[in-house]
Amino acid sequence: MRRCCPACVRRYAALVAPDCPVCKGVGVLGLGAAALHHYEPAVVARAVEFYLEAKAREAAEQLPLGAPRREALAAATDELRYAGVIADPLVSGDPARHRADAPEGTARRVTDAEAARLAYLTGATPSPVDQANLDRPPILYGPDDRPLARSLPVVSAAGSPTFLARAADPADPLGDTRAAVYERRARDWRANVVAAAVDRVRSIRTRRQARRAARERATLHAGTHAGTPARTQETA
Repeated sequence: MRRCCPACVRRYAALVAPDCPVCKGVGVLGLGAAALHHYEPAVVARAVEFYLEAKAREAAEQLPLGAPRREALAAATDELRYAGVIADPLVSGDPARHRADAPEGTARRVTDAEAARLAYLTGATPSPVDQANLDRPPILYGPDDRPLARSLPVVSAAGSPTFLARAADPADPLGDTRAAVYERRARDWRANVVAAAVDRVRSIRTRRQARRAARERATLHAGTHAGTPARTQETA
C-alpha cells in the first residue's frame, strides 16, 4: 500500500525529484505493516506528513541559517522506516491492512488528532502550526516582491510554506522574484498550449472514428438491402 511522497507533491506540478531526501526519487512511500495493523492508511499517511513537518521545523530552529536541512529530512525518513510507519522500498508483501484482525475501514474515522498521536508516539512533537502549514495553499510571489526586505513568508521553490517542502525543495530568498514569475508564466503558457493541442488531436480523432463508423454502418446497410430481393426470389 503506497502513498505519494509528501515532499514531491509540494513541488512545482508535483514532479518527482530524482534526489528527493524522502522518497529517493521513487515518488511514493510504502506504508509500514506495523502501523497499518493499528491505523487506517489515511491516518498513517497523514502521520507521516506530521512527523516530517515537525522534524523539518525543529531542524530549521536548531540548525544555523543557510545550513542544508535535507540531511535532517532524510534522517527523519529513516526514523519512520525503523519504526515501521513506512516500509522499506526493497521489501514487498501483503500489508497488515489485509489481515483478518486489521481494523475495518468503515469502522474508523480519520482525524488529524489520531495522525498527530501516531506521529507523537513515533518520536515527533507536532504542533497546530504544522497542520496549518500542511493545509495552506502555495504562496506565489509577485514580480516586485522581495521576501526578506518586506517580511513576506519564506516558502519553497514551488511556493509551499511548509518546512518539509522548504527543506526538500529550497528556494533562494535573495533570488530574483521577477525572473521566477516570468519563468512560471512561460511554463504555464507552454503547458496550456500542449494541453490545447492534445484536446484538439483527441477531438479530431473522435470525429474521424465517428465518420468511419458511420460509413461502415451505411455500407453494411446498403449491402443488406441489395441482397434481400435475391434471397426472396431464390426462396420463391
